[in-house]
Amino acid sequence: MPRLRKFEREPTRRNFYLVDANLLANRFITVARVTGANERIRVQRSLDWCEEIDAQLATGRAFVYGPDLCIAEAFKVLAKKY
Repeated sequence: MPRLRKFEREPTRRNFYLVDANLLANRFITVARVTGANERIRVQRSLDWCEEIDAQLATGRAFVYGPDLCIAEAFKVLAKKY
């Protein structure tokens, strides 16, 4: 049985996040512009994650790392969608 990992919503130490292109692109896509039902669910879940990460960043309990390649890939995805 696979091990289930959960992150702490109120961490005592910092949570470290490695962001990929999907999360970055979905953060800037409005849910109303998404056509497919499954893709709309994915975008909404990504936005929920972003809200949680932003809340932890505001309290100084999170650190986010986004590689340069990931940022370029996210721009490419956004250019295709828009």
